Amino acid sequence: MLTRLKFTARSTLIYSLGSISLKLIGLILLPIYTDQLTTDQFGMWSLLEVTSQILVITFGLRLSTAMIRFYSDEQEGSGRAKIVFTALLASLVSIFIFNAGTHPFVRTFSELFFDTPQFADYFTFLIIWISFEILNRLVLDLIRIKERPGFYITLTIIKFVIVLSLNIYFIVYRGMGIKGIILGQLVGSIFIFLFALPFLLREMKWSLDRVLFHEMFRYGFPLIFSGISAFALTAGDRYLLKIFMDYHEVGIYSLSYKISNVLKMVLVQAFQLGFLPIAFNMYNKADAPRFFSKIFTYYVFILFWSGLVIALFSKELILLLSSSETYYESYKYIPWLVLSVCFFGMQNFFIIGLHYAKKTKRIALITLIVLGFSMGLNLLLIPWIGLYGAAITSILSGLLYTLLNFFQSQKYYPIRFELKKVGIIIAVSILLVIVSLLFSNWHISLRIVVKALLTLIFPAALYLVGFYEAVEIERLKGLWKKWRNPRHWYDNLTEISRKQSMDSSDI
Repeated sequence: MLTRLKFTARSTLIYSLGSISLKLIGLILLPIYTDQLTTDQFGMWSLLEVTSQILVITFGLRLSTAMIRFYSDEQEGSGRAKIVFTALLASLVSIFIFNAGTHPFVRTFSELFFDTPQFADYFTFLIIWISFEILNRLVLDLIRIKERPGFYITLTIIKFVIVLSLNIYFIVYRGMGIKGIILGQLVGSIFIFLFALPFLLREMKWSLDRVLFHEMFRYGFPLIFSGISAFALTAGDRYLLKIFMDYHEVGIYSLSYKISNVLKMVLVQAFQLGFLPIAFNMYNKADAPRFFSKIFTYYVFILFWSGLVIALFSKELILLLSSSETYYESYKYIPWLVLSVCFFGMQNFFIIGLHYAKKTKRIALITLIVLGFSMGLNLLLIPWIGLYGAAITSILSGLLYTLLNFFQSQKYYPIRFELKKVGIIIAVSILLVIVSLLFSNWHISLRIVVKALLTLIFPAALYLVGFYEAVEIERLKGLWKKWRNPRHWYDNLTEISRKQSMDSSDI
């Protein structure tokens, strides 16, 4: 048990480093975006970004997820290689259909988004970028299931350097605005695919299995709708904000979302990347229920503590990252959206059980139900209270999504989760954010000191209510001794990387 817990933690940490490197691009560029783009332009780019990610989900056919699921069942190397080839070929066919169906309409897309056909080339580049993102999702998921976190983080760092450099060049020195952002992302995606192509070719067996293709498609097809619906849950409010308000409000809300979404990119998605292959390999083991229960408690603890930091320092983050006063009001919505990210992050844990049971249709149904709830509530609240309506809807949708996935997952793979501890974590974190509002108008130096103290109070408050077990307290003391000296961090990270490869053979 302890070995598996350590392995999961190390795997998540390594994938976190990869996600952090990519998310740093957005954070580093935020001052440039807010200086070079108006709030209207930032809102336009936000909608283009959301649309592109929906198209990646749609035309990716969720084949990378299907590949992971079927790959974990197959024990023979030749069978696994055939699965990889089948998934790649299906992806290429889907990409061809996507390009053939969209390139003739780039002028129409430009008129739809910008009220003029003169930006048609934006959409030409966007379509090519989406195509490579579909391929890269397949490649990166293969790297995950092969348990090659070092290779994964190398690729993400390469993309980080390329995209960051090109965005600065195109936006600052060439003044290309939104077009420069798209070009930077496109070139980064192309380079990632070219670097990973030799690895992909080595893992394939050039043999198409039509029965396998049908099974993978049958598994992944319902996930298209659940994926789009899930994405619409977190991004659809921006389309409605554009309808009921304008691109300025979309830009303000999008900046709040991007900052709160750091939690999703750094922790939630990194946990998914590191934990999903481990979970599929754990389900049939005798101690799996206890393992999943403890992992969930630790995950929620780290999730809400990290979210608390972002929520408490939301005002200071906006002042640091935005160079234009027109963006400053964005800080008001960050704590709300952080809570939403936490709830959506929790449901990602429960949904793994439905994936294992191959109940993808149930996943799609749940997601569609929550999407309907979210759209209805947004239509009611946005015209009434504006951006706060979108934020409140996001929180309630995330909570409903979590509860529905929890109850459904328990039907197929019951686990006795430590729900009382989870409830304490949520209550304490929300209470500390409310307390911080009492000091919101203090001088910035005093605010920072008080908020730092509130951050430290979080684990202490949990200790006072008996949250930790005796063995957990001893482990925490050991971690403090190991990591308290920054001079030892490099050696500790090196040890993590070495043990990752050693422990993988024991899982």
